[in-house]
Amino acid sequence: AQDEGTADLTCEAADQDRFVTIEYYTRSGDGTLFRRSEGMDEEVSAQSLGDGFVSMLENAFDGEDAVSDTYYDETLGMNTYAYAVPVWDKDAVVGVLTAESGMETISDILEDVTMLSGQGHVHLIRLDGSFLIPFYRENNEIISSLYEIDDMDEGIRTGISSVIAGEQTGEGPFYYEGKDYSVYLESLNLNGWYLL
Repeated sequence: AQDEGTADLTCEAADQDRFVTIEYYTRSGDGTLFRRSEGMDEEVSAQSLGDGFVSMLENAFDGEDAVSDTYYDETLGMNTYAYAVPVWDKDAVVGVLTAESGMETISDILEDVTMLSGQGHVHLIRLDGSFLIPFYRENNEIISSLYEIDDMDEGIRTGISSVIAGEQTGEGPFYYEGKDYSVYLESLNLNGWYLL
């Protein structure tokens, strides 16, 4: 269990942002978890949040800021992702502070109509071509992967696959739903994510 000061600070931080959880973990993997919907839970194990979460914690305990890939949080009943930062005492990492956020945070950024002067789209994709935030076509069909776009030119599909496989940057023309676009693909050097 953490001291009351840590618990109070965790609760206050969660109330000031869009995070659905704020957690503090010790090296043992035990932590204090605050969920907005449930309050403080002193008996949380990092293992209960899945392998991706544990991997993110390990990176933070190695002294790195880290972000998990997206995952389904069964307690919250929604897709989420988490951030982790090491907590230092002089030269040693003594704990990790994490915050879990719903996918609407990423979605709000990607769907901001002021980007590209409202004339384009921004997506995050994984190495396998799946979208972090699936999107709807004009006919309300859900597209979960870049490779589900039926009217994508095979040359473009091959080019994008080559860029992703080589962990490179690429650009070129793209035809989608009757419109010509320029496409730019950039690795974020994070979880195998690409900005498209």
